[in-house]
Amino acid sequence: MASVTSSETRARRRAEVDRATEVQTRAAIFGGLQYGLVGAGAATIAHYSWPAFRKQTLAGKAFLVSIVGIYGFVMNAESALMAHENAHRKADGNMRRAARAELTSRGIVPTETEILKWQRERETRTESAN
Repeated sequence: MASVTSSETRARRRAEVDRATEVQTRAAIFGGLQYGLVGAGAATIAHYSWPAFRKQTLAGKAFLVSIVGIYGFVMNAESALMAHENAHRKADGNMRRAARAELTSRGIVPTETEILKWQRERETRTESAN
């Protein structure tokens, strides 16, 4: 039974990691494109309005545009992951709070093991109800 529990836990954690990676990847791509376009627009405006920028090489201009794009890539990815983790932490906290309240009302000490059992019972009840 312990190996099943262990494999269930590993599978659940793997799914959580995959979901977090998906959220972060989507946000990174969107942020990179968004900020990359802003950087390209700013470089175009600077090229036509500032003679010193016009004298820069194409590689220098591309470097400045890529810096802006990479900044957007990293910041959006990090913000999305932090928001995802915060939502996950909040949901887990609410579940634990409900488990502690129900287990205490039954006269059971809410240890980690009991909370996990309660969570499995709850999942099987919702699956059987559907």
